[in-house]
Amino acid sequence: MITALIIDDEKHCSDSLASQLQKYCPGIEILDTCDTAEKALQQIYRLQPQLIFLDVEMPVMNGFQMLEKLKEINFDIIFTTGF
Repeated sequence: MITALIIDDEKHCSDSLASQLQKYCPGIEILDTCDTAEKALQQIYRLQPQLIFLDVEMPVMNGFQMLEKLKEINFDIIFTTGF
């Protein structure tokens, strides 16, 4: 089982991705969904996911700025964006 976080400020996007993952990727366990980069940083440290689905464009701090705040990136990243 691969543990994952979904990080996206748009709830309908997070919900849609979670639904698609449940349907087509039963080997992925969604640990949490985060609607801000700040919450995501907390959850990354707390939950230690193997994979994150990361929205590039979010208010306050975008996905790349969030990654720069991490001391270590020990997970895989799949970027998700509408841009």
